[in-house]
Parts: sequence; structure tokens; C-alpha cells
Amino acid sequence: MASCLVPPLQRPGAPSHLFAIAASGTIIHHPWQDHIWRELNNALSCAYSAVQITRFRYGFDENRKEVKQWLATLSEKERDWRKEFDKQFKPIVKAFNDDLLSDQRHIAEHRKGSAIARVRIECFDMCFVGSPTVYVPPSWMLSSFGDGDNAAVLAAICHPFPVEPKQSDFWFIKPDRPMFPEVDRYLKAAENVVQRGASIAAAVFNGLQPSVFPGLGE
Repeated sequence: MASCLVPPLQRPGAPSHLFAIAASGTIIHHPWQDHIWRELNNALSCAYSAVQITRFRYGFDENRKEVKQWLATLSEKERDWRKEFDKQFKPIVKAFNDDLLSDQRHIAEHRKGSAIARVRIECFDMCFVGSPTVYVPPSWMLSSFGDGDNAAVLAAICHPFPVEPKQSDFWFIKPDRPMFPEVDRYLKAAENVVQRGASIAAAVFNGLQPSVFPGLGE
């Protein structure tokens, strides 16, 4: 996500002609808004999916007809192992699902199409607020040049500046917390849940590999 905010001229290998264009006062296109909200949704979705995949891999999920039919073909011992895994793993998954960012993931995928987040960018004497559905202007100019004799000259020679946000400019609405640290925390929480699931599975399955649902492969 952070790479979305790196201005074009600060990216490794930026072509030299962009520097020449920027020197003339031209704004170099920086489509951070086309990427940041999509990357946010992807991060929340991937974290949530990793936890659910772990549960499906080792657990006993009879919610889908084809999975229920497949589980019935397994040995009684493996079915018991999977039920025991679910018994130990479900409280861990529930705590993760109760996380406020899991709710943001649900909002993004099933209700609004994006998490509820905002960006607030202060540019000298101006402030811009954007969101997944509110576009921030790509550039800004000073709104006032004073009342002195040079005001007209300054107004004539002043060129626009790019609107470039920082990580600290982003935050979630619910919860009212900074976006980047929260996403990092959520990803680490998902990683921890997956690792705990693997540890439970290793103990429950006595080090053996469980059967794999047909079509998924190893």
C-alpha cells in the first residue's frame, strides 16, 4: 500500500525526461487514488481469506453440500481430528472475526464496495478530504498572494503544486484510527492466527498431513 503514495519522481528508475517536464512547472501524473483504496480492500480481503483457508484446510466445515459429501468419504479418525481442530481453532477465529477491520472487510466486499476510510491532506493554506468515492484534486495553488505590491507578480508566476498525501493522512471512520498502522496490525493478527492454526493442526493430526479437498491440490 505504501508504494502507492511514492511520487513518480521519487520512484527508483524514474525516467530523466520526467524531471525536465517537472522543472517547467508541469504536474507529473500520480494516480495514487486509483490504487490506494483498491490496495486497502485487497489487504483486508487477503488477511481474512488466509484465516478462512486455514480453517477449511484442517477443520470440519459441512456448510457446503460438496464439502459435506467429501468429508463423509474420509476415515473416521480424520473426521475426529478435524472436529477436534475446529473445537480448538474456532475461538481464535471468532476473536479475529470480531476485529473491527474484519467488519471493514465485510463492508467492502458485501455492502459498499470499499472500506470506510478517508484521507485529509493539508497543503499550506488549503485542505482536501477524499475517500474511495470522493476524488481529491491532483494539484493545488495558493489561494492568496497578499496585498503587497508583488501580489500580482506572484500570482502571475506561481505554478500549481501536486497534491501528495502521507501515510499519516489516512484514517478509518469506524474505528476512528490511523489507516496504515491499523492495516499493519490486522495483517500481523491474521498471520498469528494462521500460525496458531498450523500449530494446532500439527498436534491434532500427530504430524500427518490431512486429506485435500479434490481440485485444490497441495
